[in-house]
Amino acid sequence: MYIAIALTFASAGLLDFRCEPRARVGRWQHARHAQKRVCVVASADAAPAEASAEMIAAPIAARVLEMQSSWRSPGRLLVGIVGVPGSGKSSVARATASVIGSGCAVVSMDGFHYSREELNTFPNVKEAHARRGAPFTFNVSGFLRMLRELSAGDNVRVPVFDHAKKDPSEGSILNSSVNTVIVEGNYLLIDDEEWRHVRDVLKETWFLDVPVDMAMSRVRARHMSELGLDKEQARARVDGNDRVNAILVENSKTRAHFIVDHCANVSRYR
Repeated sequence: MYIAIALTFASAGLLDFRCEPRARVGRWQHARHAQKRVCVVASADAAPAEASAEMIAAPIAARVLEMQSSWRSPGRLLVGIVGVPGSGKSSVARATASVIGSGCAVVSMDGFHYSREELNTFPNVKEAHARRGAPFTFNVSGFLRMLRELSAGDNVRVPVFDHAKKDPSEGSILNSSVNTVIVEGNYLLIDDEEWRHVRDVLKETWFLDVPVDMAMSRVRARHMSELGLDKEQARARVDGNDRVNAILVENSKTRAHFIVDHCANVSRYR
């Protein structure tokens, strides 16, 4: 049974919000094991090809603001946004933080890519470079340590991925002025070695449920524009690495607290 929860944006009037099951009208119900499914859809008047990052971020931000109002922990509130490569995590995370406003920061797991120099020390150097972006090419121990320090409220230096250099850089320090962190990444929910401990640090997680084929078409276009690959090279890179990673991430979505659908076809959810 679906119970609708309307989020009204008087200035835009572009968002419908639907939730299932066991949601109570007018408020959220937090239940770690009672997964709810959220559909973000555009109104017929708007009729965009896809819901925008701002529209998808709206229910996430609303939920985080509600949690902030009752947050009594001395540490920070950490919320995860998860999805396959090309699902729009970074854009949605930034849009969510923008709605929440002061005191909210975005942290990406991309800052914990092993550098190309570090990949050269792997037993299979060729595979390490070819599969860069797969779980084993990330410093998950460092990522988990940073998340725990953030959760505790410490001042923490957060590395970022420098796309110009194609390697991580040291980033900046998050200090006590930040009380809420939106953590975005592919592998926040996978059940593999140390990765399985990541979700324990996150208060809630939201999975952006984009069809893998749609996401891979975005990734192919990104490889062509950012890496200068031709169409066949981009397709080979996607099929040999990104799609493999995407299937792993897709299979982790049942561990999320919420799943957000990007709904291009409004009637599908009426």
